[in-house]
Amino acid sequence: AISQHTKNDIIKYYGISASKVSVIYQSCAETFKTKVSSSGIQRVLQSHHLPSEYMLYVGSIIERKNLLLLVEALAMLPRNIKIPLVVIGQGKGSYYKKVKSFIHKYGLASRVFFPKGITNEELPAIYQGAQLFCYVSAYEGFGIPILEALYSKVPVLTSKSSALPEAAGEGAFYVEDISAQAIASQMEVALIDEQRRRVAIEKGNAHTAVFDAEKLTAEMMGLYEGIV
Repeated sequence: AISQHTKNDIIKYYGISASKVSVIYQSCAETFKTKVSSSGIQRVLQSHHLPSEYMLYVGSIIERKNLLLLVEALAMLPRNIKIPLVVIGQGKGSYYKKVKSFIHKYGLASRVFFPKGITNEELPAIYQGAQLFCYVSAYEGFGIPILEALYSKVPVLTSKSSALPEAAGEGAFYVEDISAQAIASQMEVALIDEQRRRVAIEKGNAHTAVFDAEKLTAEMMGLYEGIV
């Protein structure tokens, strides 16, 4: 299983013995573990007409991912916090239209960016340029984007739902309940409290050791050898 939470779901819904289900986490692409220069980050941001400071969401635009709540939270932030949100992900259908409708209704078009054509080579720069990574999905089997943010040394705001705490570790900014008000409150803390931000980055960076690719490969090989 890719997380302890997923293991628990397998045991619960399929009645499989716990001893027969092993947990081996995923890692992420090596490109996220390499520091991009400040000039490199600015070059990518400028090429996609993005602001120099922003919060970031990466993921599909579907209801389970709760992007609408992030946008609602953005609208609730105090007037002195004008930082925008950059959204990288595909969306269509009624939920996508609902998000765009809210943005239009409350005059947020200048604060929510939907860049197109971001390449895999450019994505690490987008992560590393962010002030905060926001990912408050209602359910995830693991949460690779959170891991990408941790390796990028960016503070993470997430929920305590499903496997997200396993991915984010102790340093993340957690919302106790998935609501726009709770998200806005944590956004404010994460953007203003410099000491708390430093702790989040340090703990997040330390947590990445759990997802070391060589360690996970050895665990997987050990599992195969045990089966054979």
